[in-house]
Amino acid sequence: MKAVTGSATENESVKNDGKELPSLTSAVLSDIDRIEGSKKIYDLSLAEDLIDLLKKEDNSRVKKEVSRHIEKLISACDEARDHKVVLLYDPNNSITRWHAERIYKAIQEPVDGKDLILILRSPGGNVEPAFLISKICIRCKNGKFKVVVPAEAKSAATLLSLGADEIHMGGMSELGPIDPQIDGLPVLSIPHALEKIAYLANKYPKSSSMFAEYLSKALNLKIIGYYDRVTESAAQYAQLLLRRKKDSSGKPIADIAAKFTTHYKDHRFVIDVDDAKDILGEDVVKENSSLYFLGANIVSFLNSLELAVFLHKNGMKISYVGNECEFYLEEN
Repeated sequence: MKAVTGSATENESVKNDGKELPSLTSAVLSDIDRIEGSKKIYDLSLAEDLIDLLKKEDNSRVKKEVSRHIEKLISACDEARDHKVVLLYDPNNSITRWHAERIYKAIQEPVDGKDLILILRSPGGNVEPAFLISKICIRCKNGKFKVVVPAEAKSAATLLSLGADEIHMGGMSELGPIDPQIDGLPVLSIPHALEKIAYLANKYPKSSSMFAEYLSKALNLKIIGYYDRVTESAAQYAQLLLRRKKDSSGKPIADIAAKFTTHYKDHRFVIDVDDAKDILGEDVVKENSSLYFLGANIVSFLNSLELAVFLHKNGMKISYVGNECEFYLEEN
């Protein structure tokens, strides 16, 4: 059956080749409007349609519908509609080179005069691919490179953001210290632990020989030196990204980089929109813009999708990187 568009009341009739057909109720027409050939058209802003999609369709169709819905959200935003928009939504995994390759695949053909907008939700990860993603975006932009942070963009994701001309944030946005981790522990915790031991040894001199013996057995001096180099490397990456932007804060680039890499005492520390504006300046950090609200709507949708996928796809999780959605099972 061919789809009939428009609306009709119970008293209206429909003509086909000049012949009058029986009138169709608006409810029936509504059902017909939602059929495209033999395929249902899903409105993923409706929870029932989202669940129906996951239950009835294969993963390939689901991914296409998810991308279509995100494109619909983007097209409704004046500030994003005519520009290149990509996502790095992966709240469950660390940033790796895989993410860099997916972003590059999505943006490697710049469009003249277009801003490059990256909507970002990530817990962080490896600083090297995060730096590479930022440089790729800088290289491939033709207008401005804008990062939108609707939720958390921590650690290496914060480093990625520092390369942007603008960072769009709001009430739920989180940047964080660029504090590399090794084996799940912040690198900066090592020198702090040594300082604490030195303090205790000085306070309790009779215990100094015990501390010395323990340290000689437990610590590898080469590793300690390596940890210091990792921290310095993170600061270098931050400075390389910061030096290309207009300094609206009036602070030396080295001081801004140090603020992100060594100032904060907790790896999970929340750098909110007010702190970010204080550090980077209001020319860089934009609060409650239309791009922020676009990002918030997209992330909210993907959060709902992730829950629905987990419930209806045997515990699977999702990521959306570049312009592609993926489903996966976490390894035990």
